[in-house]
Amino acid sequence: MRRFPAWFWTGLGVRLACTPFLLQWFHPDERQTLEFAHGFAHGRLTPFLESDLHLRNQTVPWLFSWLIRAADGLGLSTPWAWLVLIHSLLAVVSWLGFWALVESFRVEFPKHERLTRILGWSFALFWAGPMLYSRQLLEAVSFPFAAFAWLAYHKRRHFGEGLSLGIAAFTRYPSALWAISGFWLESIRLAREHAPARDWARVISKFGAGLGIMIAFGGVADWFAYGKWMESAPAYWTFNRPGGPVAGIFGNDSLAVYYRWFEFVFTPWLAPVFLGIAFFSLTKRRDLLLFLLPYLAGHLWTPHREPRFMLPVTPFLALAIAEAIASGAFDGIRTRFGIRVWARPLITAHIALNFVWLPMHLWAQTQSAQAALIFGYHELARVRPDFISGEDPLIDALIPPGIPFSQTLTDAPSRLTWVLANKSPWKNCEAVNRSPLPDWPAVVRPSFSRWFRIRPGRLWACNSV
Repeated sequence: MRRFPAWFWTGLGVRLACTPFLLQWFHPDERQTLEFAHGFAHGRLTPFLESDLHLRNQTVPWLFSWLIRAADGLGLSTPWAWLVLIHSLLAVVSWLGFWALVESFRVEFPKHERLTRILGWSFALFWAGPMLYSRQLLEAVSFPFAAFAWLAYHKRRHFGEGLSLGIAAFTRYPSALWAISGFWLESIRLAREHAPARDWARVISKFGAGLGIMIAFGGVADWFAYGKWMESAPAYWTFNRPGGPVAGIFGNDSLAVYYRWFEFVFTPWLAPVFLGIAFFSLTKRRDLLLFLLPYLAGHLWTPHREPRFMLPVTPFLALAIAEAIASGAFDGIRTRFGIRVWARPLITAHIALNFVWLPMHLWAQTQSAQAALIFGYHELARVRPDFISGEDPLIDALIPPGIPFSQTLTDAPSRLTWVLANKSPWKNCEAVNRSPLPDWPAVVRPSFSRWFRIRPGRLWACNSV
């Protein structure tokens, strides 16, 4: 059995330790995935946009539904237990994706053991790993399979490369762009090596077989959910194509939204430094640039742009920096500008920031409105009032069965009603749980939500008037 290094176990341990604290959605994708999984497991699904239009491939929610069933079988039938199990699985899979990138570096640069360890520890201790890559975000779910494909490409495991890219494609349809990257790189390598026709046939057939098998498998869950194999793929394209309904609903965002992702992950001070070094490094690492190019081009072309779309790209940019350093791309610059003098304090400052920023994010999750709802689940089931949410869109998975719920505040409740809101909606309300931000000035609350991507709130019990 292979002995994994200390950074591997540290990264895995940090991620698993953080999973109980992932309580507030980073993006509605997570809410929708849980709702579909809950629908498979319990047969309750209040319709919403993606369910009405069949926009979501159902394979991942169907797999998650078995974790929900497992929790129910163990007597842990609560949203918190379901989320812990789902996030724990994703923590392991996503961390293996980071490991695959480090392993690909080790395969390509076997003599750079120290740099391999540095890259491993950087991934292990980076705050965004447990907070963002262990979530049900489709970008986070698809990322490790792109990383597995990159490792398989280096090890010339063509069937495994196709399998990985097929999984990435059906977990998130825009991630099918990675399949173009894989085919492109294999073709370039075969041409570079002047491979005979039989080698072309062998490589492409293995790659294509793996890709085709997983895409075919990815349509099975759609059959059970929608009544048609791979029903969600054409529906997704129709909705998200340029000029399609997505532009009317979400608008046409500028490319600046992608930069906001790096500001959020690396802070506004370090984001331009990281991107400048990363893009310079990509110009020196052609294969990695070609691997990223279809994904980046597709997300530059689409009018629907969100910061999270850069989530799968970020670890590859870090890998590009490590590869450029190992290949000597920075040797002349390092001598001329004394990079060693300022690089070490910069890296040290960022690692210190991680140890401050990660605990603050974990604490902020517990102060969110959704955390109040999750932790109040048993009491809500016991009291059984009407329920109204003024903070987050409601889904069946977070509400005990049989409780009427809505998102519309009436003039006054006709019976005992619980409300999820930042402030008391009526005069006759009492707090069910403590205020997350009791006396903070109003100007602080928007900043709190922006910095930590959470909506603070609490539960209020309101009597009939």
